[in-house]
Amino acid sequence: MKKVSVIIVLPLFIFLGCNSSNPSADYPPIPLTLDTLSDNYRNKSVNKVRKIFRKGVAYRYHAVYTDVDNTVISNNYVDLIPTGERWDMQPDLQDVVQLKFGSTNEEMARVFANPVNKTYDHANRWTDETWEGIIENDETVWIHPIRHNQYIFTEVAPFPEVIFPLETGKTWAGGIGGLGGWGDWDGMDIMSTYEISSKEKVSLPFGKLECWVIEAKSEFDLGTSTAVFHFHEDLGFVKMDYINYVNQRLVFEMEKVETY
Repeated sequence: MKKVSVIIVLPLFIFLGCNSSNPSADYPPIPLTLDTLSDNYRNKSVNKVRKIFRKGVAYRYHAVYTDVDNTVISNNYVDLIPTGERWDMQPDLQDVVQLKFGSTNEEMARVFANPVNKTYDHANRWTDETWEGIIENDETVWIHPIRHNQYIFTEVAPFPEVIFPLETGKTWAGGIGGLGGWGDWDGMDIMSTYEISSKEKVSLPFGKLECWVIEAKSEFDLGTSTAVFHFHEDLGFVKMDYINYVNQRLVFEMEKVETY
C-alpha cells in the first residue's frame, strides 16, 4: 500500500445540532464532528467527517437470519460502536469501529450443522467481538459489512456504500478481487452494482425516518446476492436487507441509538 504523509495539527472540533428531517423519530442528537484530518480517497485528498461514526454514539441492530424455507437460523443483535480513531490496517482512509455480537449455543449449532460456506473454519473463528474499518468523508460512507459468525456471507454480497451527492437514479459499481481466508470463496472476485432507487420513510423501533433506498447486486462464481440498504444521513445504514446466493435472507434493523 502506498504510504501517504499526513501532517496533523491541533484538532479543531465543531459541534452542530442534528438536522434531522424526521421530527417524529426519537433518537439522540448526532453532532457533526469536523477535524483537520483528511482521507486519501481514490488517490485524492478529501475532507474527513465523523458524524455517523464518531466516538460517543453506539448503534444496536436487531439481526434476523432465515433459511430458504423461512425457518429462523438466528435471531439476535449486533452492537456497532465507533471509536473515533484511525484503523491500523489503512490509517490514511479508514476509521475503526467495534462490533459486539449476541449469539446462543443453539444458533451456533444450526450454523455449524449446515454452513453456507462449508470449508470456512466457523468453530475457531466465532467471536464475541471484533473491529472493522469504515470510511466517512465528504464523498462517501462505506463500511465493511457485518461479516462474522453466522453473517459471513455478507463478504460476497454488496458492501454497504453511498456516494455523494445522493439523488434518485444515481448508479455506481465496485468490487473486490482474489479473496483469501474465506474457505469456499478463496480466490474469487465479487462485482457489485448500486442504484439509488427512491427515498422513503422507514418505521424503526425508535420512530420513522426518511431514508435513501439503495438497491445493490453482487455476482461471483457461485451466484448472485442482492441487498437493499436504507441510508439515513444522521444515522447511516439503518436497515440492511440481504438475500444471499442460496436464497437465505438476513435483515439488520437499527433498534437503538445511544450516546455516552
